Amino acid sequence: MSNVLTTKATYTVYQTLCMARLVHYLQLLKTYGQDPDREGWLLAAVQKAVYAAYRDCVAAKVPQEARLLVESAQVAL
Repeated sequence: MSNVLTTKATYTVYQTLCMARLVHYLQLLKTYGQDPDREGWLLAAVQKAVYAAYRDCVAAKVPQEARLLVESAQVAL
């Protein structure tokens, strides 16, 4: 999922931070989403965190990379 972060493109520290946060929240969503004992409110909070991190990537001018990360995680925004 984090292949985008290891490409040879040059990113600022802020862009890298935004994409790393998105990867972290996507992994959390994937793990927590498979938990049979999950609580609905916590799952909703993680989904909102994913969306907020995605929007941060868009604001940091790396929307294509963010879209690739979301698509590779197979998550709908």
